[in-house]
Amino acid sequence: LKRLYVYTNQINGTIPRELGNCSSASEIDLSENDLTGFIPKELGQIPNLWLLHLFENLLQGDIPRELGQLKQLSKLDLSINNLTGTIPVELQNLQSLENLQLFDNHLEGIIPPLLGLNSRLQVVDMSMNNLVGSIPAQLCRYHTMMFLSLGSNNLSGNIPHGLKTCRSLETLMLGDNLLTGSLSIELSKLQNLSALELFHNRFSGFIPPEVGNLTNLERLLLSGNYFFGNIPSEIGKLVKLVAFNVSSNRLSGGVPHELGNCVKLQRLDLSGNLF
Repeated sequence: LKRLYVYTNQINGTIPRELGNCSSASEIDLSENDLTGFIPKELGQIPNLWLLHLFENLLQGDIPRELGQLKQLSKLDLSINNLTGTIPVELQNLQSLENLQLFDNHLEGIIPPLLGLNSRLQVVDMSMNNLVGSIPAQLCRYHTMMFLSLGSNNLSGNIPHGLKTCRSLETLMLGDNLLTGSLSIELSKLQNLSALELFHNRFSGFIPPEVGNLTNLERLLLSGNYFFGNIPSEIGKLVKLVAFNVSSNRLSGGVPHELGNCVKLQRLDLSGNLF
């Protein structure tokens, strides 16, 4: 057995531990079923496994630390389950990992700081959990990262310095957390960014005019923070902008007429400010 695809059915029951004996398996996809119980630690015994998709089931319990033994694993998707506990630090050993999706579970604790040692990560989605603590700086230091979503957790602290090195980043979603500090002009270095979502946090200070350098930006969502001062006229440079939301802040000074240059704008929300 090299490939096991049994996704999008109505299979229930538990994942058999005997799958760990399939030493030649490279791909296992049991997603979109009704599987329950724990993820067998025996899956960590499959030496050539590079794809493990178990998303959208009813799985529970901890993520087995034995999964960190899968040296060839490139794609790990455990999202939309009922997983609990912390993210095991052993995931730092997955040096081939490119796509990690753990969103919509009940995971808690901190994001392991050593997770960022993997230099191949392209997609990381840990949103909609109960994660706390700060965003590890290591997650923001790799040229390969294209999609980073940590929204809807209880993360705190500042956006780490060094984010500017993620030159491939297209989507940054940190909304609905407890993040603080101001927006660094480092963000203006992310020329490929198409979505910047920082809503419902505790950011403060001015919206830096350098945000106008993000000429590929389509979504800029900053609502529900403590930003003050003017909306920078440089926003008018974002000609691809489709959604711009700065509602429920402390902005003043009126609406810059340069905003009229955003001809693709479909959603504009400026409510709940001091204009």
